[in-house]
Amino acid sequence: MCELLLSLNLLAFLFYTVLDLVNYIYQKFRELLVTRTSFFNDISTLLKFIWFKDWSDFFSFIFRKYVPFKKANSS
Repeated sequence: MCELLLSLNLLAFLFYTVLDLVNYIYQKFRELLVTRTSFFNDISTLLKFIWFKDWSDFFSFIFRKYVPFKKANSS
């Protein structure tokens, strides 16, 4: 079981590394969401509520609808 989970984890890192190197849309998406935590949280939230035909449809949705969230000053 450990080896299977390790293999899946390594495969995920490989997948995102390849995307980061060759996919222009993915690169721009990562620029919008600076940290990996916000990147994966936003992906998770969107995929829970909206069905996308494929990854390119998902990324184009992000570019059309994304509005950066600005934190309010808590002074």
